Amino acid sequence: MAPKYFMALVAVLVCVAIPQIGHAAWANYWGQGTMVASPIDPSKYSGSSGYANHTDNRVWRPTHNAFWLAYYNGTAHWSTDNSLDNPFEWPAYGYNTVQCYWDPPALDGRTLSPVTCQGFQ
Repeated sequence: MAPKYFMALVAVLVCVAIPQIGHAAWANYWGQGTMVASPIDPSKYSGSSGYANHTDNRVWRPTHNAFWLAYYNGTAHWSTDNSLDNPFEWPAYGYNTVQCYWDPPALDGRTLSPVTCQGFQ
């Protein structure tokens, strides 16, 4: 292949690859904020992303507070309860949505802050 054609091919490949590399990132789908152990409203202690084909899921929060992470592809797939890792990460395998759930000891109005739930796409 002639050098000028090779360089043109390399330039095209770089132009196609760089925007794709820059697109993948962690994005908040809940928080940073305060979760509330509400007996009336589960959305106060859980978060869910929109449809975005996430490949990973994580939550940042004070340790010793149990969380579950999940992804949804028509069926919910749940992690085990985790209270020690910060951030706590769990794969989502490129499925539709990701969720985070605080597992408070009781639904008694207690609060937890700061909490940030993120999906990677």
